[in-house]
Formats: sequence, structure tokens, C-alpha cells
Amino acid sequence: MKSFIGWIGGKRALRKDILAAFPSEYSRYIEVFGGAGWVLFGKQTTGQMEVFNDADGSLINIY
Repeated sequence: MKSFIGWIGGKRALRKDILAAFPSEYSRYIEVFGGAGWVLFGKQTTGQMEVFNDADGSLINIY
């Protein structure tokens, strides 16, 4: 899935490399610099706990 917004300094271009570095199995996904959510929306959903955060509270309220 693609993010519905762009974000300066976003991880869109690095998303595939970041996701390739994930372990094959994990139970939690915690994103502390969420931004536009490119990694969150690009990963496979496996029913694990997800925490999505960013310093910009207004941005997080959109989600």
C-alpha cells in the first residue's frame, strides 16, 4: 500500500532496503519516526502489534 501523503526526508526510496533488513519473524513493529508511513504501509501485515509515532502530533492525529 502507498502512503497517502508525502513527507520531507521520508523513507520511500529506502523502504525496500529497510524491509529487507527485518527479521523473518517478529511480534512487534515500533516506528518512532513515522512520517508518511512508507515503511508501515509497505510491510506485510502479520497480525503483530504495531506502534506508530512521530514528533509531529498533528501528523499522528491524521492516522
